Amino acid sequence: QDPIGGDPFSPPSLVVSEILRQNTVVQGIEGFDLAVAPAPTDRPESKAIGSALTLSTAGSTLQFEIRAVDAYQNPRPGGEDISVIMALNNSNQVPESGTVLDNSDGTYEVQYSLTLAGSYQVTVAIGGVPAAGAPPAPAG
Repeated sequence: QDPIGGDPFSPPSLVVSEILRQNTVVQGIEGFDLAVAPAPTDRPESKAIGSALTLSTAGSTLQFEIRAVDAYQNPRPGGEDISVIMALNNSNQVPESGTVLDNSDGTYEVQYSLTLAGSYQVTVAIGGVPAAGAPPAPAG
């Protein structure tokens, strides 16, 4: 926070930075490390990416990636409860699910293989809540 400007989200002004530097030098104050963890996962900001979200071939094993981030675009460290459901549109078929691998760096690899041709509704959920943005519409 900039104590002079009062804006809690702005970096300290040069004047404040200089005062802090002088106090550190003059008074012998030691600096310290401050660890800042990512904020909670922001479901709308998290994204599913990859060509396998819009085009697939029956019987092929394909994959795409989910990037879980907080509202400030910081990657989440992993450990999220992520599920991927693929339901064949206009069908009573039991929905398929993708296999999710946590890369422990805020990214998740999803693999799937569908054997029935058709148009599918893909739902990505984080903690049981739909998330990870919709893939862009195919060109054309």
